[in-house]
Amino acid sequence: MKLTEEQLVVLQDTLNDHIKYKETYEEVYDHVLTALEQVDNTVPLGEAINTIMLNDFGGFKGLKKIESDRWWMMTRQMVAKLSGYMIDYLKLPLLPITVIIYALIYYFVVELQFSPGHMLISMPWILMMPLCGGYWYFKTGFRTKSIGKSIRYQPIQIIGYAPLYIFGGSFFILEIIFHKILKVGSILNFSLPPMAVSLLLTLLIIYNISFFRLYKHELVASEIK
Repeated sequence: MKLTEEQLVVLQDTLNDHIKYKETYEEVYDHVLTALEQVDNTVPLGEAINTIMLNDFGGFKGLKKIESDRWWMMTRQMVAKLSGYMIDYLKLPLLPITVIIYALIYYFVVELQFSPGHMLISMPWILMMPLCGGYWYFKTGFRTKSIGKSIRYQPIQIIGYAPLYIFGGSFFILEIIFHKILKVGSILNFSLPPMAVSLLLTLLIIYNISFFRLYKHELVASEIK
């Protein structure tokens, strides 16, 4: 079966209605297109597509499971890569960079006599670093109108903003404990050891640097120019 332009549009629309990620779309589209070449022209296109999908992918429901499994695999791979990048900054040759960052932060923390209030002001700026590449982020092709979005999009988004969610949630919980349960006032009224503050801020910066390394790698991996 050799498809006409109209039939190609039907095939594309059918796949778009059931496929979430563009990588899956490209793979399935090429597969179905090749398989249709072996189908007799007398077979209705819709029937032929459904038969191929059922035999080769377990139907469209089976395809959703395949996409879900791939999403989890991709997420685990990204987390592993991010962890590896962060560990790189705890050993040579990148360890001196971490030491310098920590020393600079420690100096300013001691000079400014950081309190949780100061941290509350400074951390969001550090945590929002992924937004620095926001314009580039949405120009890359992780989102596309014609064939959905990349399977890398959501894991990258979750990893990029995970510290913000964790910090915000932790602060909210600690505030409830200090203010409502222990009744010792707001957590903002307490001082923190400079070394602890410096270590936390250093880890946040290293996390963001590692995130940008991961982001760059995933752009190359997805062949987005």
